[in-house]
Amino acid sequence: MATQGLVTVVSKKNGTVLLKAVTGMDGDRAKRLARELKKRWPLSLKEAHVIAKQVEFGPPESLVVFTREEICLDHEEEPLPIIELLEELPGNYELYRTTFDKPRFNPRWERGTADHIIVIHV
Repeated sequence: MATQGLVTVVSKKNGTVLLKAVTGMDGDRAKRLARELKKRWPLSLKEAHVIAKQVEFGPPESLVVFTREEICLDHEEEPLPIIELLEELPGNYELYRTTFDKPRFNPRWERGTADHIIVIHV
């Protein structure tokens, strides 16, 4: 199913965005991903990426899990500095950096909307 999805993890302490997971397909699985992330938190970026794949939150070519500094894409063994992979990201890649602090903003496209958006507080 071709549905946009966004799951954002936000700190309960200070409201800071800690991590985002976005997909352009199978975004309807956002609730599953959010439930697993919240249950298992704290997690590394790589662990969050593995969980996103396990719950099938988007196919590998569409799934992007990232923090302010690092990013996980399926073809990479380990998280890399986000600046190194920006141009490989779907959509306007600058939006991944410039809108990171907006928990409900989907960086895959200019409007920032998604069919399924879930923000969890940990």
